[in-house]
Amino acid sequence: MDKLETLEVSGTPEDIGFAIEQADADSIQKQVLQLAEFRETERTWQDSSYLKMLDATARSVFPEYVLELEGMARGAQVEYETLLIWNCRGDLPLSDDAIPESAKHSPEGCTTLLFPAAKSSVAVIVHNEDGQPELDGHCCWLSVRQENGSKFSTFHYPGMLPGYTFSVNSHGLVQTINNIRVDDLQSGIPHWC
Repeated sequence: MDKLETLEVSGTPEDIGFAIEQADADSIQKQVLQLAEFRETERTWQDSSYLKMLDATARSVFPEYVLELEGMARGAQVEYETLLIWNCRGDLPLSDDAIPESAKHSPEGCTTLLFPAAKSSVAVIVHNEDGQPELDGHCCWLSVRQENGSKFSTFHYPGMLPGYTFSVNSHGLVQTINNIRVDDLQSGIPHWC
């Protein structure tokens, strides 16, 4: 297994996004944009009213995340909508005949287990990442210092907003994301918010 690269970023949401994706730009161009899942999702949903509604809702409820995503797009030198589609792909269903063959046979959805502390042991949390194997070697361990002083570290996939995987903040709070996709998607706040 290759050593996981580390990246430290700080600043405003836009500064953070720009710095992350400037470092990820090559992986975005050569890996993410070439994934069959991304290409099919983009073909199906680009310029759609549903994608525009997800964007508008995110802008109204979590504008700082949108600013970060806009910074990421500038850093990666791609259109904002490109990274919006990549981050919203769980909210953008594909018909059964449009799902790439590789995605049909590879279960997606991370798993987290917590073993509570006992009298003689500490609590242990275990998490696996079930992301696309094509992104192996393109992820990093990301440490973020926000302009308000908050700090957190997270496993990071290229093009994804930080915190989409597993994270720990400077107070020791651990967060994990278990990706469970629903079949009856409703319009509203994108799941990455």
